[in-house]
Amino acid sequence: MGLKLYGAEISPCVRAVLLTIEALELKGVEFVDVDLLNGGTQTAAFSAINPLQKVPTIQDGDLILWDSHAINAYIVSKYGKTDSLYPKDPKKRALVDAMNFFDTGFLFAGHDVVIKSIVTSPTPTSVDSQIAKPLEEAYAYLNTILEKRAYVAGSQLTIADFSIATTLSSSTSYLPLTPGKHDKVRAWYQTIKSLPYFAKVNAAGLKQVKEVLSKKLA
Repeated sequence: MGLKLYGAEISPCVRAVLLTIEALELKGVEFVDVDLLNGGTQTAAFSAINPLQKVPTIQDGDLILWDSHAINAYIVSKYGKTDSLYPKDPKKRALVDAMNFFDTGFLFAGHDVVIKSIVTSPTPTSVDSQIAKPLEEAYAYLNTILEKRAYVAGSQLTIADFSIATTLSSSTSYLPLTPGKHDKVRAWYQTIKSLPYFAKVNAAGLKQVKEVLSKKLA
């Protein structure tokens, strides 16, 4: 049994895993599309695979694994020809882990709260500045971090860049980066977007995000 990825392209976390797969040039990965917007993660069949009812989830032989950061670390460790995307050096790896935790605890966490407030609103709404405050703070933290780094975890591209870039691609659909305030983030993001596989992986899912937002934002 080969590597199987359960996901939905609308999810930035799923797109982060797809970026890793593309960067590693992995072939034969089976993508199982889960209808995230219509309860696809809550079916009995999917719940039996992942009781947390979240995507992405992978199945690799007898291993079932969820959380995009854990998945990316595993994929690079097992299938990567080099360790550049997730270095084995303890100090370099610690920086990648720290930025993955930053994504989970700050950037994606802030995005998740805002996007849920938008999509669950019964009527067209706008971005609530108070709800969006933690996300704005995450933008500021990231800008400060990137003042001394070419990439989020140091001098080279890593899986942390994939996770943060895909989260940012979704969050900036409703809360754009501010020129003069987030210039380091904007420059870094342009670097990531210039990767030859980024648009291929990110475009379709980002389009879905924008379509949902267009129906919900006043």
